[in-house]
Amino acid sequence: DKNLNLVHPKSNDFFEACREKLGWSLDISQNHKL
Repeated sequence: DKNLNLVHPKSNDFFEACREKLGWSLDISQNHKL
């Protein structure tokens, strides 16, 4: 996986951005539940 990240840094950034968006959405969902 480390090698792939070095070869495709743009892809890694893309996945990180998606994770941040997903985490942000999850936080909102938890807040609504509370």
